[in-house]
Amino acid sequence: MKIEYFETKSSIETPKSSSELVSLVKNKTILLLTTVQFLEQRDKLAIELLKHCKIISLKLSHCKYQNQILGCSAFDSKIVEKPDLFIYFGDGMFHPKSLILADIAEEVYLVSPIDFSIKKITKQDINSLLIKRKVALTEFSKSKNIGILITTKPGQNNLTKALTLKTLEKLKNKNLYFFLDDTINFQELENFNFIDSWINTACPRIAFDDSIRVMKPILNINELV
Repeated sequence: MKIEYFETKSSIETPKSSSELVSLVKNKTILLLTTVQFLEQRDKLAIELLKHCKIISLKLSHCKYQNQILGCSAFDSKIVEKPDLFIYFGDGMFHPKSLILADIAEEVYLVSPIDFSIKKITKQDINSLLIKRKVALTEFSKSKNIGILITTKPGQNNLTKALTLKTLEKLKNKNLYFFLDDTINFQELENFNFIDSWINTACPRIAFDDSIRVMKPILNINELV
């Protein structure tokens, strides 16, 4: 079966940048990230902001465009030149949260493409999620039977990396079971009640936002290797 992917772009009109945003970025070095939907609006905003600040360019892993962000890209990317401000131009919390969870940013400013309202999120705002990760790591260390989740989806398939877990020293005394599918059905995981903990090798979002749908502790592979 042939699969084709199409980019979907937002058609909203970009308003002029607000005085609040100009004051925030003035004389600073910023990283202005967005999703593929708002690339055109982001570029127009960047032209305005360049009058007041320096904007650095970055190519995150998995991304086609400069200064584009995917939720999974932050977890696999390294930033050499740290900006004064991380700004996410878009809606939703997952993408800016991923920058903090990956220890790339201490705080991220969310700028709405609709009305240019500004919201700041910090590690304190995701503290409950960070605590949950620590608990999952503790429970994982006591687990004997480990289920490894692998997807066949393009861009999320990490079969080769998943197989390296067999050689990982910290897992040598654990029983590893590999689960391969296109779409991970969380309800189906309950049928394998002998599994004590899971390792996710697909989208990192699964171990964070979707962990409430999994009864056992679940870690992302990059938390182990």
